[in-house]
Amino acid sequence: MLQYTLRRLLIAVGLIAAVGIIGQLAIHMIPGDPAYIILGSETTPDPKVLETLRRDLGLDRPITVQVLAALWGFARLDLGTSLQDGRPVWNLVEASLPVSAVLVVSATAFAILFGMLLGMVAAVRHNSGMDWGASVFATFGISTPVFVTGTFLIYLFSIYLEWIPASGYVTLSEKPVDFLKRLILPTVTVGIAQGAEIARMTRSCLLETLRADYITTARSKGVAEPIVLLRHALRNAILPVAAMIGVQFGSMFGRTVLVEALFSWPGMMSAMVVAARFHDFPVVRGILVMIAAIFILINLITDLAYAVLDPRIAYD
Repeated sequence: MLQYTLRRLLIAVGLIAAVGIIGQLAIHMIPGDPAYIILGSETTPDPKVLETLRRDLGLDRPITVQVLAALWGFARLDLGTSLQDGRPVWNLVEASLPVSAVLVVSATAFAILFGMLLGMVAAVRHNSGMDWGASVFATFGISTPVFVTGTFLIYLFSIYLEWIPASGYVTLSEKPVDFLKRLILPTVTVGIAQGAEIARMTRSCLLETLRADYITTARSKGVAEPIVLLRHALRNAILPVAAMIGVQFGSMFGRTVLVEALFSWPGMMSAMVVAARFHDFPVVRGILVMIAAIFILINLITDLAYAVLDPRIAYD
C-alpha cells in the first residue's frame, strides 16, 4: 500500500505540473495584452509606459522562460502574484477556496443522500411505477443544464413562493441563518445532476447484487429484508458507486462555474473567470493547479478506500 501511494503521489506531481503548463499556454492564446488591459485607458497608452509595465510584469520574457519560472514557483509552493492588484495568488485562493469548498461539500452530501435513496427505492421496486418515475427523473436530472435548473429553482422558490433569497453570499459567522438560506438553491442546483448519476449507478449495481445467490440464501434463512438490503446487498454494490462519487467530487469544482455566477457566489471559479477576462494568468494558473491537486488527491483517497470497503483488494 505504501509503495502504491508513493508512486501515485509522484505521478500526481507530474500531472499538476502539466496542468500548470497547459494553463500558462492557454491563457496566452487569448487575444489581447494583459498590460494594455491593466492600464484600462480608453485611448492608446504611451508605448513607453506600456513597455515598462510589460517589463515589470515579466511579460517581455519568452513564453518558455515564463513557464519555467512558473514551475520553479510551484516547486517552492509559490503561485505568483496577481497582475491586477499585485496580491499573492495564495491569498486569493485562501479567500475563495473555502467558499467553493462549502458549496461542493454540501452539494455532494445532498447528491449522495438523494441519489442513493432514489437508486435503492428504484432497485427494490424494480419495474414498478416508482422505478420508472425514478428513472425518468434521473434522466432529466442528468440531461438538464445547471443554469436551466438554477433558473427554475430561483423562479419557483425565490420569485413565486418567496421562501428563500435568489442570490448573494453572507459569511456563516456573521449571519448563520441567512448563510444557510442562500446555500440551499446552489446546493440543490449542483447536486441534482450528480445525484441523478448516483441514483442510476446505485440502481444498476444493486439490481445485479440482489440477484446473487448469497442474497437468495440470506432471504431463505429468514434474514430481515432491511438487513439483507443494507448489510449484504448495498455493502457489495457500493464500490462502483464510491468510485463515481470520488471522481464527481473532484470535478464538482469545475461544475460550479455557472452556478457561482448565477447565484453570485464568490468562489474560486468566479475568481478564475474574472482573472481570465483580464488576462491575469498567474491567478488562472494558480486556481487551475489547486483544482487539479484537489481532483488528484480525492481520486487517490478513493482508490485507497477500495481496500477498506473490499478486503479482497490489495494494491501491493
